[in-house]
Amino acid sequence: MTDVVLRGLYTARFRFLEGAGSKIRPVVVLSRPVGPFNVVSVVPLSSSSALTDADIALDDWQAAGLRVPTVVRVHRITAFLREDLNALLGTLSPGDSAKLDAALRSHLVLS
Repeated sequence: MTDVVLRGLYTARFRFLEGAGSKIRPVVVLSRPVGPFNVVSVVPLSSSSALTDADIALDDWQAAGLRVPTVVRVHRITAFLREDLNALLGTLSPGDSAKLDAALRSHLVLS
C-alpha cells in the first residue's frame, strides 16, 4: 500500500539508531510517498506540553483520534519509509492544519 492520507495521523515505527528495535509513536504525514522506497515526510507528535517556538498544540486532538492533548513537534520534521507507517488514527482539523502550515512556513523560513 503506497497511498497515505495527507495530514493523516498515523502510528509509526521509529527505528532505534543504535542497536535493534523500534518504538511506536504518532506522526502527522506531510507528503505523498516518493521514489522507489516510498519515502514520506512526517512530523512527530508528543503528549508533552512543553513547546518550542516551532511547535504547535493541537486544538482538536480528540477529533483527530488522539487520547490526550498533543503537541506537533514541527522542529523535528523527518523522513520515513511508507512501510513504517501503521494505523491511521485520524486527520487534522482544518484549523489545526492551518496552524501546522503556518508553523512549517515559519520554521522552514518560507514566505
